[in-house]
Amino acid sequence: LLPTRELAAQVAGIASSLAPPGSVRLISHPTNLMRSAEKDRGGLSSPHPNPPRLFIGSAKAIMVSIFGDGELPAPPTTRPEGQFFLSNVGYLVLDETDRILGVRKSRPDKKSKKHEKPAGVLTAAVMRMSTGTAQIVAVSATVGRPLKRELSRVLGIPPQDCPVVLRSDEDTDALESDDGGRSVKIPDTVSHYVVATDGTSAGATLTVASFVCRQLQTRPHCKVLVVLSRGCGMEVKHAVGALRSMGCRNPMAGSLLDRLETGGGTDQLMHVHQKVSGATGIGESSTKTEDERYLFITGEDSVRGLHLDGLDTVVVVGRPKGPDEYTHIAGRTGRAGRNGNVINVMSYQQKAAIPSWEQMLGVEFHSIDESEVGAL
Repeated sequence: LLPTRELAAQVAGIASSLAPPGSVRLISHPTNLMRSAEKDRGGLSSPHPNPPRLFIGSAKAIMVSIFGDGELPAPPTTRPEGQFFLSNVGYLVLDETDRILGVRKSRPDKKSKKHEKPAGVLTAAVMRMSTGTAQIVAVSATVGRPLKRELSRVLGIPPQDCPVVLRSDEDTDALESDDGGRSVKIPDTVSHYVVATDGTSAGATLTVASFVCRQLQTRPHCKVLVVLSRGCGMEVKHAVGALRSMGCRNPMAGSLLDRLETGGGTDQLMHVHQKVSGATGIGESSTKTEDERYLFITGEDSVRGLHLDGLDTVVVVGRPKGPDEYTHIAGRTGRAGRNGNVINVMSYQQKAAIPSWEQMLGVEFHSIDESEVGAL
């Protein structure tokens, strides 16, 4: 179970490179989990003699596949099939557990009603239908008391019986802290820049971001990811059209999710993500070619956990929600010892919070003019 379709495609792409042919099925949209996945394959591969054993998808897509969403006339997977599926789950892996379970750092008010997340619904159902025999693996960068408390609640066990925490010896104190210490850190090879703008509207900020992107595109092997912050008030599809109209055409600006889903079919989606992320195995490719240049646009909520092969620069439009979100955005570049840049395009008012972020993140933000981007 993963938080987004983009991350699910990445995990499925890597898993299909390592697992036997036909054993991985990506659930990118609600579907019947028990029927043949041939239609999901987009006609790109022949049916395999063995049914898939690894089901990978967003928590919401898989939950709706089994239980429906109140809008469909009936769940895609029939009730007997859904019960059979849940009772035969041997391993349930939750990635980005703190996010997909909606973990709160403080105890919720007893009067407030908690809306159960799809991952919580599925985890409780698997435990119930498998009579507790399924093995639960919850993956998270921060393992504090709030996460343990919420995971115990979903599993239906006392907090003192929460699953054992497996971790490296590094950052042990941070991982066990009450506030959920951070073990994911921005690589030291990443440089951080701020381009402040006079305009406060999303259009004005995106105009400056387009100028930044055009300068970056003059480089021979340009790989750029534009991340729209939640507060910028612009959808990805609108930003793509605006950037194209402003001259970001070499390479052509495009939606990351649309690029992954080009051609239709989940096998195609996994194949494209293998190429974009360099996931022919695990790790990054060692060479760059002109054909690999790209300019992708995605939202702040979709960028967490993604890996794009050899990503040079991340351009952030607007200020992210907070330091934690910025950590995940900046961590998309500077991977595997490579150098990377994060260019934050924001208003002067938003820039006022940056000094406090420097202390919390342990990094330095350099203020530059938009005309200086080409010299980075």
